[in-house]
Amino acid sequence: METAILEYQSEVEKVKKELPQLARDILIRNVNKVLKIIKEDQLSEGKDSSGKVVGRYSRATEQFASDPYNTPRQPKEAGQPYNFEWTGGLFDNMHLFFEDMKSYSIFSADEKALFLQKVYGDIFTMTEANNDRVNNEIILPELIEYMVKRLI
Repeated sequence: METAILEYQSEVEKVKKELPQLARDILIRNVNKVLKIIKEDQLSEGKDSSGKVVGRYSRATEQFASDPYNTPRQPKEAGQPYNFEWTGGLFDNMHLFFEDMKSYSIFSADEKALFLQKVYGDIFTMTEANNDRVNNEIILPELIEYMVKRLI
């Protein structure tokens, strides 16, 4: 019995060393799910990394957006939080960047991205709640599945 436990313990130690690379691989495979969370559950609601709404549309913006020559991808209604999606470039050009084995950041290659960060602050870092979702809904289930397969 002790031998079996030692074998499992040895495998667990090996997996522990592999965790950063495993998590990174999971994120790469699920990049679209990760980006969907920040797009739909943060930026589309006008929130920064603290979860604070950074601004609301004015009547002037609503009127400008209703002009047939200005066709925003998402509606711009007075009083509603910014949704950061006019042409779609900001969302369509979002990517994950791995800073090292244990961290990543989200950025947009769209020309407006730096301007929006200067004006509204840290909008490309996930809120704590969204980060928890990535960890618990995307990374953790695959890690558990990997560990079970590895130990059986």
